[in-house]
Amino acid sequence: IIISSAALCRAKAGRRRLEASPTETMERTIWLAFAAFFVLSAFLELSGVVGHLAAWGRRLAEEGNLYDLRKPYQKAAMAALAAGALGLFFLYIRAMKRPGSPRFLWLAGMGLAAYLAVSFVSLLSFHAVDVVRGMTWHGLSPVDAARGAGALVSLFAAAFALRRKNGTRPG
Repeated sequence: IIISSAALCRAKAGRRRLEASPTETMERTIWLAFAAFFVLSAFLELSGVVGHLAAWGRRLAEEGNLYDLRKPYQKAAMAALAAGALGLFFLYIRAMKRPGSPRFLWLAGMGLAAYLAVSFVSLLSFHAVDVVRGMTWHGLSPVDAARGAGALVSLFAAAFALRRKNGTRPG
Protein backbone atom coordinates (compact mmCIF):
# COMPACT_ATOMS: atom_id res chain seq x y z
CA ILE A 1 0.00 0.00 0.00
CA ILE A 2 2.77 2.41 0.95
CA ILE A 3 4.78 1.87 -2.23
CA SER A 4 1.62 2.10 -4.35
CA SER A 5 0.74 5.37 -2.63
CA ALA A 6 4.21 6.69 -3.42
CA ALA A 7 3.91 5.64 -7.06
CA LEU A 8 0.51 7.26 -7.52
CA CYS A 9 1.62 10.47 -5.79
CA ARG A 10 4.62 10.57 -8.11
CA ALA A 11 2.42 9.89 -11.13
CA LYS A 12 0.05 12.67 -10.08
CA ALA A 13 2.96 15.09 -9.84
CA GLY A 14 3.67 14.46 -13.50
CA ARG A 15 6.45 16.09 -15.45
CA ARG A 16 7.80 19.53 -14.82
CA ARG A 17 6.33 22.08 -17.20
CA LEU A 18 8.00 25.42 -17.80
CA GLU A 19 4.69 27.15 -18.61
CA ALA A 20 3.00 25.89 -15.41
CA SER A 21 1.46 28.44 -13.07
CA PRO A 22 2.98 28.93 -9.62
CA THR A 23 -0.02 27.14 -8.09
CA GLU A 24 0.50 24.11 -10.33
CA THR A 25 4.23 24.09 -9.53
CA MET A 26 3.53 24.21 -5.79
CA GLU A 27 0.96 21.43 -6.09
CA ARG A 28 3.45 19.29 -8.04
CA THR A 29 6.09 19.86 -5.36
CA ILE A 30 3.68 18.77 -2.63
CA TRP A 31 2.75 15.58 -4.54
CA LEU A 32 6.47 14.83 -4.91
CA ALA A 33 7.04 15.43 -1.19
CA PHE A 34 4.19 13.02 -0.38
CA ALA A 35 5.76 10.43 -2.67
CA ALA A 36 9.14 10.92 -0.97
CA PHE A 37 7.57 10.47 2.49
CA PHE A 38 5.91 7.26 1.38
CA VAL A 39 9.13 5.91 -0.13
CA LEU A 40 11.04 6.71 3.06
CA SER A 41 8.28 5.12 5.15
CA ALA A 42 8.35 1.99 3.02
CA PHE A 43 12.12 1.75 3.44
CA LEU A 44 11.84 2.17 7.21
CA GLU A 45 9.03 -0.40 7.40
CA LEU A 46 10.79 -3.01 5.30
CA SER A 47 14.24 -2.57 6.82
CA GLY A 48 13.06 -2.71 10.44
CA VAL A 49 15.10 0.38 11.35
CA VAL A 50 12.25 1.85 13.38
CA GLY A 51 11.91 -1.24 15.58
CA HIS A 52 15.65 -1.30 16.24
CA LEU A 53 15.63 2.41 17.06
CA ALA A 54 12.72 1.98 19.49
CA ALA A 55 14.41 -0.98 21.20
CA TRP A 56 17.65 1.00 21.49
CA GLY A 57 15.78 3.96 23.04
CA ARG A 58 14.02 1.67 25.51
CA ARG A 59 17.33 0.08 26.51
CA LEU A 60 18.92 3.49 27.06
CA ALA A 61 15.98 4.65 29.16
CA GLU A 62 16.05 1.51 31.30
CA GLU A 63 19.81 1.73 31.85
CA GLY A 64 19.57 5.39 32.86
CA ASN A 65 16.61 4.74 35.19
CA LEU A 66 14.52 7.08 33.05
CA TYR A 67 12.05 4.49 31.84
CA ASP A 68 9.37 5.33 34.44
CA LEU A 69 9.81 9.09 33.91
CA ARG A 70 8.78 8.83 30.26
CA LYS A 71 5.02 8.52 30.87
CA PRO A 72 4.17 12.25 31.14
CA TYR A 73 6.17 12.97 27.98
CA GLN A 74 4.49 10.14 26.12
CA LYS A 75 1.05 11.39 27.15
CA ALA A 76 1.95 14.93 26.10
CA ALA A 77 3.24 13.74 22.73
CA MET A 78 0.12 11.67 22.12
CA ALA A 79 -2.13 14.60 23.10
CA ALA A 80 -0.18 16.91 20.77
CA LEU A 81 -0.56 14.42 17.91
CA ALA A 82 -4.29 14.09 18.55
CA ALA A 83 -4.69 17.88 18.62
CA GLY A 84 -2.65 18.23 15.43
CA ALA A 85 -4.72 15.57 13.66
CA LEU A 86 -7.94 17.29 14.74
CA GLY A 87 -6.59 20.64 13.53
CA LEU A 88 -5.68 19.12 10.15
CA PHE A 89 -9.15 17.64 9.90
CA PHE A 90 -10.73 21.07 10.43
CA LEU A 91 -8.35 22.60 7.88
CA TYR A 92 -9.37 19.93 5.41
CA ILE A 93 -13.09 20.57 5.98
CA ARG A 94 -12.50 24.30 5.52
CA ALA A 95 -10.48 23.72 2.35
CA MET A 96 -13.19 21.48 0.92
CA LYS A 97 -15.64 24.37 1.04
CA ARG A 98 -13.41 26.69 -1.00
CA PRO A 99 -13.98 26.61 -4.74
CA GLY A 100 -10.93 25.54 -6.73
CA SER A 101 -9.26 23.94 -3.73
CA PRO A 102 -7.06 20.91 -4.52
CA ARG A 103 -9.31 18.54 -2.58
CA PHE A 104 -7.49 15.36 -3.49
CA LEU A 105 -4.17 16.89 -2.48
CA TRP A 106 -5.62 17.78 0.91
CA LEU A 107 -7.10 14.31 1.25
CA ALA A 108 -3.78 12.67 0.40
CA GLY A 109 -2.12 14.90 3.00
CA MET A 110 -4.67 13.85 5.60
CA GLY A 111 -4.01 10.18 4.85
CA LEU A 112 -0.26 10.68 5.09
CA ALA A 113 -0.65 12.62 8.34
CA ALA A 114 -2.82 9.86 9.81
CA TYR A 115 -0.29 7.21 8.77
CA LEU A 116 2.62 9.15 10.26
CA ALA A 117 0.74 10.02 13.47
CA VAL A 118 -0.28 6.42 14.18
CA SER A 119 3.25 5.24 13.32
CA PHE A 120 4.76 7.77 15.73
CA VAL A 121 2.33 6.89 18.52
CA SER A 122 3.17 3.23 17.96
CA LEU A 123 6.86 4.08 18.24
CA LEU A 124 6.33 5.84 21.60
CA SER A 125 5.76 2.47 23.27
CA PHE A 126 3.09 3.69 25.68
CA HIS A 127 1.63 0.71 27.56
CA ALA A 128 -1.93 1.16 26.25
CA VAL A 129 -0.65 1.37 22.69
CA ASP A 130 1.52 -1.72 23.23
CA VAL A 131 -1.55 -3.64 24.43
CA VAL A 132 -3.59 -2.58 21.39
CA ARG A 133 -0.66 -3.34 19.08
CA GLY A 134 -0.50 -6.85 20.60
CA MET A 135 -4.16 -7.59 19.85
CA THR A 136 -4.81 -9.10 16.45
CA TRP A 137 -7.73 -10.06 14.29
CA HIS A 138 -6.77 -12.50 11.53
CA GLY A 139 -3.14 -11.50 12.06
CA LEU A 140 -3.74 -7.74 11.79
CA SER A 141 -3.41 -5.42 14.76
CA PRO A 142 -5.63 -2.32 15.11
CA VAL A 143 -2.52 -0.13 14.98
CA ASP A 144 -1.45 -1.64 11.67
CA ALA A 145 -5.02 -1.36 10.38
CA ALA A 146 -5.10 2.36 11.26
CA ARG A 147 -1.75 2.93 9.59
CA GLY A 148 -2.93 1.04 6.52
CA ALA A 149 -6.14 3.05 6.43
CA GLY A 150 -4.16 6.29 6.37
CA ALA A 151 -2.00 5.01 3.52
CA LEU A 152 -5.12 3.81 1.66
CA VAL A 153 -6.73 7.24 1.95
CA SER A 154 -3.65 8.74 0.28
CA LEU A 155 -3.61 5.97 -2.30
CA PHE A 156 -7.23 6.56 -3.33
CA ALA A 157 -6.85 10.35 -3.24
CA ALA A 158 -3.86 10.15 -5.58
CA ALA A 159 -5.67 7.67 -7.85
CA PHE A 160 -8.78 9.86 -8.09
CA ALA A 161 -6.66 12.97 -8.64
CA LEU A 162 -4.77 11.14 -11.38
CA ARG A 163 -8.02 10.09 -13.06
CA ARG A 164 -9.28 13.67 -12.92
CA LYS A 165 -5.99 14.88 -14.42
CA ASN A 166 -6.43 12.45 -17.31
CA GLY A 167 -9.93 13.75 -18.02
CA THR A 168 -12.07 11.06 -16.40
CA ARG A 169 -14.17 11.49 -13.31
CA PRO A 170 -13.77 9.19 -10.28
CA GLY A 171 -16.66 6.98 -9.37
